[in-house]
Formats: sequence, structure tokens, C-alpha cells
Amino acid sequence: MTAVTRTLAAFAAEAVPGPAALAAARGALPGTEAPTRSGGEAGPDRAAAHWTACAVVHHAAAREATPGQAEHALAVGIEVALRLFGSLDGQVVGGWDPVGSAVRVGAAAAAARLNGLDAGHVARAIGIAATQAAGLAVVEGTALGAYQHKYAAGDGLQAAHLAGAGMTAPETGLEGRRGLFALLAPEADPAGVVQELGERWLVTEQRPGVPAPIGAAQWADAVAYAREALS
Repeated sequence: MTAVTRTLAAFAAEAVPGPAALAAARGALPGTEAPTRSGGEAGPDRAAAHWTACAVVHHAAAREATPGQAEHALAVGIEVALRLFGSLDGQVVGGWDPVGSAVRVGAAAAAARLNGLDAGHVARAIGIAATQAAGLAVVEGTALGAYQHKYAAGDGLQAAHLAGAGMTAPETGLEGRRGLFALLAPEADPAGVVQELGERWLVTEQRPGVPAPIGAAQWADAVAYAREALS
């Protein structure tokens, strides 16, 4: 079996996003593209990117990360979230919410990177985030859906903190016999999450890029938006 969690963790800790991925991440800054569906959310893939971005910006601001560090974490976190969502979408049984799981794992991976954790600790952060998978798909696109995704973002940030503090977790949290895929989407192939990882960036396929680096005013607006969204 492919070591999905460890492979994803190594990517989150070490990947160097190219110009296109960084530009796409800048285009996903909170507040740059407001959610459009009734109830306060966009479609599910964009909701996964949006709430992951809110978590990353909030955490980057709290750690006083440099713009470059923030951009790299944004690109990596959103990429992880989109890959997990794409592999779960349409495969989840029992009515559980795939967006929340994607946000938790994407936010955990990005926050762990910002915290300077190595790949082993990032894998634990992903494992901790995976244990918190929850939420009902039936509320997607509603105010309650936005509410549960807000808490998913917070769960991901907490998972990174716990991993850094020494909490252990299975390093097969996604693909293990009792991992996230086995319980939420037993017919899905976890290996799809890491297919062409680092070669094909889904974030560049979802939204237009913003060529210029993040400016001070743009960053301040994004931080204010993320803090309000997660408050």
C-alpha cells in the first residue's frame, strides 16, 4: 500500500511551489474571492480552499511569518486540501462531509509547515486532524455548513500545535486499516491523493493566479477577513 500520509507530509514539509502555484495561492487569499452560494459558502471544492486559506492566513499572521513563508504555506495547504477533497468527493458513505476533512488536513499540513515541523511531525499532525473528521454533507452550502467548516479550520491548526508538542498519532491516518478513507470512503483509493504530487498542482487549475507578490494592504485585509471568519 502506498504510504499516503507520509508522502503527503513530506510534500507539505518540503515542497517548493513554482510561480504558477504561488500566484494561484495569492488568488485564494481570504476576501479576494468572496463565497457566493446561499448560506455563505461557495461550491465544495472552493469552500475547501477558502477555509484552508483562512486557517493559513490566521496562523501565519499569529506567527508573524514572512510574506514568502505565508505564500508557500498557502499553496501547500490548499493543494493538500484540494487533493484530499478530490479523492473523497462522490465516494463518501454515511452522509459525512468531505469538505471538513479536507480543510482539517490542509490546515494541519500548512500550519505544521509554518511551525517548522519535519515530515514525521507533519504526518502526525495529519493523523491527529484525520481523527477529528466530522460534519454532515447535507448542510453543504448553508450557514450551518460554513459553521462546521470554520471549526474544521480550527481543528487543523490545533492538530499542528499538538503534533509539535509531542502528541503521537498513526502515520497512516489517511490510508490505514482504520484510517480516514476506510471509514468515510472505503471504496475510494487513497493513493489518488498523492498521484502526480508536486508535478500537477490542482490549485492552479481552480482559480486565476495573481502575479504580483502580496502587498501590505492586501495582506492586512486578508488577515482581518480570516480573523473575523474564524472568530
